[in-house]
Amino acid sequence: MNGVARRLTRPSRKSVCGATPIRLGRRDVRYIALLLLGGWLWVATGEPEDPFGNSAVAIRLAKADQQPVDEQPSDKRIISDAGVHRAAYLLPVPLPISGDVDEQLRKQIEQVVNRVNERRAALTDDEARDSRPILVLEFGGDRPAFDADSENAEDSDRDGLGSQFERSLALARYLTSPELSGVNTVAWLRSDVRGHAVLPVIACESIITHPDAVLGEAGVDEPFIDDTIRQGYAEIATRRNTVPAPVVIGMLDRPASIVQVIMVDGGTEYVWAEESARLEKDGLTVKTKQLAAAGDLASFTGRAMRLEYQWASHMVEDQAGLSKALRIPPGSLISGRMVADGWKAVEAKLQGRLQARTINRLQRSIEAARQSGAANLLLLEIDSPGGDLSEAMRMLQYLDGLVGTEFHTVAFVPERALGDAALVALACDELVVGEDAVIGGPGEGTVRASELEA
Repeated sequence: MNGVARRLTRPSRKSVCGATPIRLGRRDVRYIALLLLGGWLWVATGEPEDPFGNSAVAIRLAKADQQPVDEQPSDKRIISDAGVHRAAYLLPVPLPISGDVDEQLRKQIEQVVNRVNERRAALTDDEARDSRPILVLEFGGDRPAFDADSENAEDSDRDGLGSQFERSLALARYLTSPELSGVNTVAWLRSDVRGHAVLPVIACESIITHPDAVLGEAGVDEPFIDDTIRQGYAEIATRRNTVPAPVVIGMLDRPASIVQVIMVDGGTEYVWAEESARLEKDGLTVKTKQLAAAGDLASFTGRAMRLEYQWASHMVEDQAGLSKALRIPPGSLISGRMVADGWKAVEAKLQGRLQARTINRLQRSIEAARQSGAANLLLLEIDSPGGDLSEAMRMLQYLDGLVGTEFHTVAFVPERALGDAALVALACDELVVGEDAVIGGPGEGTVRASELEA
């Protein structure tokens, strides 16, 4: 995989290369199949003549940084002519937080911190002070579970329901401990977070959220909130004050009625209903707003957290927006899981016309490496004119089934992945293409209307 290449990634899954991504989901598959197999989608690098004229749909790939795909990203990638940019690491948080999830995540964070300390030791004092690294904890989206056979993997895209209080509190305490004073912790909410998974979110120094994500209902799994649970939440909320402590208790405990109070002096306070009544009686308030009534568990959208209450520092919709919010170069987020675990690669080739025998052999070789634990990274080289659509779809479904596991997939297309072969390439986590590679367009395969409607 040497030489000039460019990358395309699916952002919902972890990235080896850190390229600027576009999203490809299950809902896109049928539409892409229509485009590809109709000869309407043509993907290439550079600026060659468009063989399909103005009616063609063209996707231009982001310029690569010439880094080999299987090389571990270096912090040095985010040093630009403008100066030293802070390194930024991304770790997904598997939900629910139960079993030993907190311990395994802590080990990964420790590996990242060790990497950070090694890097900082090589910097001058002035540089070190100005380059406090960022650790982004990703909540929501397609997150790999630590153990694909554990109960935590059954529904890895859940919003935190079923998270254990003790495990969540232990993780939150670690995130607020002196051990992590050397990194800037950021909670990135890509979707809803409920239950005790709220704890590690409010334990971060700042929150970046999707506009439609919802944070709250922390006590939804508890039939009774005792003093131990209440004190744990108050402890974390007070340490960080990312979200005000009374609001956090309102997320946890139904009897709590939380009111936002705009004071005469221009300040904003969040207090219990009784305190709000006293302040209003004393003429110290300008405006009050009830955030949660007694009997309800408070919850807030990302839009409200950012625009109304300013608990979230930024509101973004994707990883490109996240990079902009963090003020780091696009595509420079480093996979924290890679730092912690390292990649063990297996190479495979998909050559010639797509047919059942070829796909069967390919899947067997991948499964053998995956099940034995000998590899957690597939480097799939594709050189195919296409072929049988049903076999391409079968391979696509197989690759999509690896979502939620520890196995990462990278497709390399040095020259061509025509017709339905493009579906296999686009189904991988990342796509690396040669300088003159062509993906899609007319291929050997033919498609029947019944196949597209199935």
